[in-house]
Amino acid sequence: MRAIWQSSCTSHRSVVEKPRTPGQRAAAYAEVANKKWLNAGGLEARMFDTNELAQSLGVPVLDLINAAQGIKGENASDQLAALDGWMAPLEVIGESPRLALETHSI
Repeated sequence: MRAIWQSSCTSHRSVVEKPRTPGQRAAAYAEVANKKWLNAGGLEARMFDTNELAQSLGVPVLDLINAAQGIKGENASDQLAALDGWMAPLEVIGESPRLALETHSI
Protein backbone atom coordinates (compact mmCIF):
# COMPACT_ATOMS: atom_id res chain seq x y z
CA MET A 1 0.00 0.00 0.00
CA ARG A 2 2.82 2.41 0.80
CA ALA A 3 4.45 2.02 -2.64
CA ILE A 4 1.16 2.86 -4.37
CA TRP A 5 0.74 5.97 -2.24
CA GLN A 6 4.31 7.08 -2.95
CA SER A 7 3.82 6.49 -6.66
CA SER A 8 0.68 8.63 -6.80
CA CYS A 9 2.37 11.42 -4.84
CA THR A 10 5.38 11.33 -7.12
CA SER A 11 3.26 11.50 -10.26
CA HIS A 12 1.16 14.33 -8.81
CA ARG A 13 4.33 16.22 -7.97
CA SER A 14 5.61 15.76 -11.55
CA VAL A 15 2.61 17.68 -12.88
CA VAL A 16 2.90 20.47 -10.29
CA GLU A 17 6.68 20.93 -10.46
CA LYS A 18 8.36 21.97 -13.69
CA PRO A 19 9.77 18.82 -15.32
CA ARG A 20 13.54 19.05 -15.84
CA THR A 21 14.26 16.48 -18.53
CA PRO A 22 12.54 15.68 -21.84
CA GLY A 23 11.46 12.34 -20.40
CA GLN A 24 9.93 14.00 -17.34
CA ARG A 25 8.14 16.53 -19.55
CA ALA A 26 6.73 13.79 -21.79
CA ALA A 27 5.56 11.80 -18.76
CA ALA A 28 3.89 14.91 -17.29
CA TYR A 29 2.09 15.62 -20.59
CA ALA A 30 0.93 11.99 -20.80
CA GLU A 31 -0.37 12.12 -17.23
CA VAL A 32 -2.39 15.25 -17.92
CA ALA A 33 -3.72 13.82 -21.20
CA ASN A 34 -4.76 10.64 -19.39
CA LYS A 35 -6.69 12.54 -16.73
CA LYS A 36 -8.30 15.11 -19.03
CA TRP A 37 -9.14 13.06 -22.11
CA LEU A 38 -7.86 9.53 -22.53
CA ASN A 39 -8.99 7.70 -19.37
CA ALA A 40 -12.63 8.66 -19.99
CA GLY A 41 -12.48 6.70 -23.25
CA GLY A 42 -10.74 3.70 -21.68
CA LEU A 43 -7.35 4.73 -23.08
CA GLU A 44 -4.02 5.38 -21.38
CA ALA A 45 -0.78 6.94 -22.59
CA ARG A 46 2.44 5.68 -21.02
CA MET A 47 6.07 6.58 -21.57
CA PHE A 48 8.68 3.86 -21.96
CA ASP A 49 12.38 3.99 -22.56
CA THR A 50 13.68 1.43 -25.05
CA ASN A 51 14.43 -1.17 -22.34
CA GLU A 52 10.99 -0.80 -20.77
CA LEU A 53 9.29 -1.07 -24.16
CA ALA A 54 11.21 -4.24 -25.01
CA GLN A 55 10.36 -5.74 -21.62
CA SER A 56 6.68 -4.85 -22.04
CA LEU A 57 6.63 -6.46 -25.50
CA GLY A 58 8.62 -9.49 -24.33
CA VAL A 59 11.40 -9.07 -26.90
CA PRO A 60 15.14 -8.40 -26.57
CA VAL A 61 15.90 -4.67 -26.62
CA LEU A 62 18.46 -5.14 -29.38
CA ASP A 63 15.75 -6.60 -31.65
CA LEU A 64 13.87 -3.29 -31.46
CA ILE A 65 16.97 -1.16 -31.89
CA ASN A 66 18.31 -3.24 -34.78
CA ALA A 67 14.94 -3.19 -36.57
CA ALA A 68 14.68 0.59 -36.35
CA GLN A 69 18.34 1.28 -37.11
CA GLY A 70 18.42 -1.21 -40.00
CA ILE A 71 15.84 0.69 -42.03
CA LYS A 72 17.24 2.55 -45.02
CA GLY A 73 14.76 5.41 -44.70
CA GLU A 74 16.05 8.80 -43.72
CA ASN A 75 13.53 9.86 -41.11
CA ALA A 76 11.97 8.88 -37.80
CA SER A 77 8.71 7.85 -39.46
CA ASP A 78 10.49 5.14 -41.47
CA GLN A 79 12.32 3.90 -38.39
CA LEU A 80 9.16 3.73 -36.29
CA ALA A 81 7.34 1.91 -39.10
CA ALA A 82 9.90 -0.88 -38.67
CA LEU A 83 8.35 -1.53 -35.23
CA ASP A 84 4.85 -2.14 -36.66
CA GLY A 85 5.25 -5.88 -36.09
CA TRP A 86 5.38 -5.28 -32.34
CA MET A 87 3.01 -2.38 -31.83
CA ALA A 88 0.37 -0.25 -33.52
CA PRO A 89 1.64 2.11 -36.21
CA LEU A 90 2.70 5.52 -34.95
CA GLU A 91 1.94 8.71 -36.83
CA VAL A 92 4.83 11.15 -37.03
CA ILE A 93 3.64 14.63 -37.89
CA GLY A 94 6.07 16.64 -39.98
CA GLU A 95 9.51 15.66 -41.12
CA SER A 96 11.78 14.27 -38.43
CA PRO A 97 15.44 13.34 -38.76
CA ARG A 98 16.54 9.78 -38.02
CA LEU A 99 16.39 8.76 -34.38
CA ALA A 100 19.56 7.92 -32.47
CA LEU A 101 18.29 4.89 -30.56
CA GLU A 102 20.06 3.37 -27.59
CA THR A 103 19.04 1.00 -24.82
CA HIS A 104 17.71 3.84 -22.64
CA SER A 105 16.23 6.09 -25.35
CA ILE A 106 12.74 7.41 -24.74
